[in-house]
Amino acid sequence: MRSYTQTTGLWVRAILQSDYGVDPASVSWLCFDRPHLQEDTNPDFVTWGEEGKDPVGMLLDGELDATMLDITMPKDPRVKTLIPNPQHAALQWYAREGLVPSNHYVIVPDALCEQRPDVVREVWRMLVESRREVRPEGGVDEWPVDDLFHPLVREIAT
Repeated sequence: MRSYTQTTGLWVRAILQSDYGVDPASVSWLCFDRPHLQEDTNPDFVTWGEEGKDPVGMLLDGELDATMLDITMPKDPRVKTLIPNPQHAALQWYAREGLVPSNHYVIVPDALCEQRPDVVREVWRMLVESRREVRPEGGVDEWPVDDLFHPLVREIAT
């Protein structure tokens, strides 16, 4: 994986643990990016990949049993997803849990809310409007605009 502290890795570990009974501490996690925050430390079962190595190449060469890939997943018949039909599994998980795990946040400082509520309202309006432009028809909205934000922002934005 890129980084043990990466949000997507957290989701994967949680799903493997809760849905498949895999204890994350029983896996040797190989990472290539250091944590985003210098003060973060990884558990002992996390090791670092060699500089210049690539998870896709390592997988194809048999150096790794599995890896987390996104658009870098090669179109190679030797590579299979760990979870059969992952799109269907994701829809089932969404139907059961009723949420899309968070990945990125828009943060608004209290001072901006207090000093320039007009700016906060306009940023929120633009965010919601932009989401309307790309919201999928049916299915799962992978980028929900959530109203679970700071009460001060909610009060200003509405």
